[in-house]
Amino acid sequence: MRNVVVGVYRSRAKDWVWLLVNAEPRLAADGSVSEVICSFTNITERKRAEEELRASEERFRNAFAHAATGMALTNLDGRFLEINQAFCQITGYTEQELVARDFPSITHPDDLPRNMDLMRQILAGIIPTYVIEKRYLHKQGGAVWVRISVSLLRDSKRQPQHMIALVEDITERKQAEESLRELSGRVLQLQDEERRQLARELHDSTAQNIVALGMNLGIVDQAAAALDSGARKALSESLVLADQCIRELRTFSYLLHPPVLDDLGLCSALTWYIEGFTKRSGIVVKLDIAADLGRLTQELELMLFRIVQESLTNIHHHSGSRTATIRITRYAKEVVLQISDQGCGIAANLNDGVLSLARVGVGIAGMRERVRQMGGRLEIRSRSSGTDVEVVAPLGGAPA
Repeated sequence: MRNVVVGVYRSRAKDWVWLLVNAEPRLAADGSVSEVICSFTNITERKRAEEELRASEERFRNAFAHAATGMALTNLDGRFLEINQAFCQITGYTEQELVARDFPSITHPDDLPRNMDLMRQILAGIIPTYVIEKRYLHKQGGAVWVRISVSLLRDSKRQPQHMIALVEDITERKQAEESLRELSGRVLQLQDEERRQLARELHDSTAQNIVALGMNLGIVDQAAAALDSGARKALSESLVLADQCIRELRTFSYLLHPPVLDDLGLCSALTWYIEGFTKRSGIVVKLDIAADLGRLTQELELMLFRIVQESLTNIHHHSGSRTATIRITRYAKEVVLQISDQGCGIAANLNDGVLSLARVGVGIAGMRERVRQMGGRLEIRSRSSGTDVEVVAPLGGAPA
């Protein structure tokens, strides 16, 4: 029978080294140990690696525990394993309370589906990491907005083991954005009210005064035979100018806020506007509106009308296109507006890769804000042969 003794010793030559010692005793005939054969293996590098790993883990744990940013380690099912103090402060829960939970249980229900989808993608290897802004349900009630960066931790065999999340409280930023959104919405509302009032004043007051002026000039014209040639010519020109002013004022007041939009709806208002736009610009516009569009909310119809108005203005001023296409489609829960031209595209307005709003129309910012106020999204895509504008908005017309 052979006995083997294995030990780890530290020996010092010029410097300390770690040795793995294997000792094999040799027995005499009477069963006593006659000699011991030893073998030595230098394991200094392995021990150094182990010590560096322990030091690295200790640094990580210290950084994890004392970081100002919230940090959480979960298993692959999303159950909390370790949480730092900053994360506890963000959510209002203690460490003991959180390790008895998983992240879906404290995630706002409206944000959970997207979060779970991203989690499935990272576990499937589709994405290496993900960043998401979502809400946690605070222990004391209410919601806390956070920005989370999630990474997957793998074991020595490169298999998924844990997930680590860096969590930043962005509640104040979200509140500021909401205040700005409300302010922007109020500014747009006041702007539309001012346009409506100005249009009414121009139509009901200024235009009517010019009509009366034209009627008076008509009376004078009946006695034009008593005037000299110069006076008759001036009278004739005044009648033409009065008629032109009336037509331009009515057009201007309708452009500010077409009453047909309120009375007959978006389809009639766009048909009227496009007819006038084509006469003024020479650009042929094809309008394709779904037969089942029907009436939308007043706010939604006004937003879509303003987007068309601004887009056609940009096409006229910047694209060089002689044609444009407008298509409006209604679905179960949303309406889609698409506007396309065959011009030079936005790329022609780029200066060293930077889009100049002065060249493509400062109204684009207003377009984005109008769509955002309605809970929709605006996409502007540039082609070598034109530009596509697409608006998708919920039928309810309320922010999502």
